[in-house]
Amino acid sequence: IDLLSSLKENLLIYKNEMQIADLYYQNYTGLNVNYMSSLTSYVLGKLMWDVNEDVNTLINNFMNHYYKEAAPAVKKYYDFMCNWIAYEDATNRNGFCMTLYNDISASYRWPKRVLEQAMGYLDEAIIAAKAIPDEVTAEIVYKRVLVESCCLRFIIANSFNTYYPAQKDYMFSFLDQWEVDCHLVGISATQENPDRAGGTVSKICDALREAANG
Repeated sequence: IDLLSSLKENLLIYKNEMQIADLYYQNYTGLNVNYMSSLTSYVLGKLMWDVNEDVNTLINNFMNHYYKEAAPAVKKYYDFMCNWIAYEDATNRNGFCMTLYNDISASYRWPKRVLEQAMGYLDEAIIAAKAIPDEVTAEIVYKRVLVESCCLRFIIANSFNTYYPAQKDYMFSFLDQWEVDCHLVGISATQENPDRAGGTVSKICDALREAANG
């Protein structure tokens, strides 16, 4: 199962049953990236041009060209996340959608073992990216994988004490590295209207550090 198949199903309904020829797809504002945003933009762009394209073929083509040698590990990460989200959606009475305004980062949705397995796939992808012979390509692919790592680490950071209680030193080093990596790939916020709602990366880190010291 993949998260993009339902988007294709909706587009087919719009075209074939509702006779809609033009569609404006609303996206997030005020955010640099979100979970697998480059993949989503690519697949949606292709489907809105030709809704009969095969989603799995599009995903595989994107993975191979965008992540290159790191593609197999990123694909394992993507498949794993899709399967977990599908399970959570089927077993939680309120459902679960990664693109709705809901508690998508709440710790009860993400057991520690799930996050650690997902991070393992991304760590594998980072190793593959750094091993690419061409240094320029290696740096580009590394940053592309790092974006996904930063997104996943936000979930951990948001409920760090739930996952790793009484590990203050580890929390500080974790937040320091997350903040550095977010800055490296241009991630500055975790939600819309971040300045008003305190959702910038730096404000989140400062609040967590302050709470730990308090």
